[in-house]
Amino acid sequence: MAGISAQSGARRMAWSGITPPSAPCATENRPFVEVMQRYAPEIEFTTVADSDGYSGGRRAAKDCFDSGFNPTAILCVNDFMAVGVLRELRDMGLRRPRDVSVTGFDNISLSEVIYPALTTLHIPRDQIGRQIFESLTSQKTNSRPPPGKFHRTKTDGSGIDRPGAEG
Repeated sequence: MAGISAQSGARRMAWSGITPPSAPCATENRPFVEVMQRYAPEIEFTTVADSDGYSGGRRAAKDCFDSGFNPTAILCVNDFMAVGVLRELRDMGLRRPRDVSVTGFDNISLSEVIYPALTTLHIPRDQIGRQIFESLTSQKTNSRPPPGKFHRTKTDGSGIDRPGAEG
């Protein structure tokens, strides 16, 4: 997602994550920071975090701008946070995508119906659920990963760039 936003011309990016790091859906800032340093060192970036959800997205956006960092793109840990970011930007008088691009992550139904539409990354939950079910119900003992180990499987996650979203 950082690469997509960088390719779209963003020069100042913010990552809106979840705090506290122990929250079930929380992500650390470290992967975002590492990707930015490695693949887009010319882009200024910052990270902001708040509680998961609409209100957390609003506060994260406000904190980002109140800090003096004015991003041209905000990448959000999920679509609920992104919806909150969008609302806060609108209340601040900023327009998307002209002033700030916003991207979500998980493609919830709400991301289709808000205006302007939200650019997001689709998570194929049905495919993931099916793979989990099959691995748990498999009768082949050698097909299961060892206890306590993760088994990585590629899914067909894809970006959703809806008409009118433009970032």
